[in-house]
Amino acid sequence: MEIFNLSSALFDIVGIAGFIGAYLLLIIAFAQNYHFNKLDLIVAIPFIIGFALVLRSLRSYVSGILLIEAIALGVILCLTAVTMIGAIYRGRINRRSAFFMALAAIILYGSDILVAYSMFHPDFQQFILWHQNALWISYMLGWLLLLAVVNDRHLHRAVS
Repeated sequence: MEIFNLSSALFDIVGIAGFIGAYLLLIIAFAQNYHFNKLDLIVAIPFIIGFALVLRSLRSYVSGILLIEAIALGVILCLTAVTMIGAIYRGRINRRSAFFMALAAIILYGSDILVAYSMFHPDFQQFILWHQNALWISYMLGWLLLLAVVNDRHLHRAVS
């Protein structure tokens, strides 16, 4: 049983590290040549508050390296959301793709909140069909929207 707990914890540590890497790549891809401004800080407020509330509610269930990784992932997730939502008001890509990016950011943020609860909160760790389906559907929808953005032939606006 102890070996299972060790391998499960290692799986969680590696899994969170993978998500951190993926979101850092999204930030790099979508924030090229951009400097964050006051509007970005305003956009960040609900994500930061949401993350703080989730962290507070899960704090008694997570500790050690997983807590450090969860905090790092939460901060990076908030930064990713702000970067992607910023596409709407930065004007560098067309409106449709900017909207898809913003919607993907919100969906992926919500999906990762569900993942956090399913990983750390005992009430959500048991298999619940609607919970698992909501998690996978939201996750796939978020990445599908990003795939639509990447495949947009008219992604970038013409500079006048």
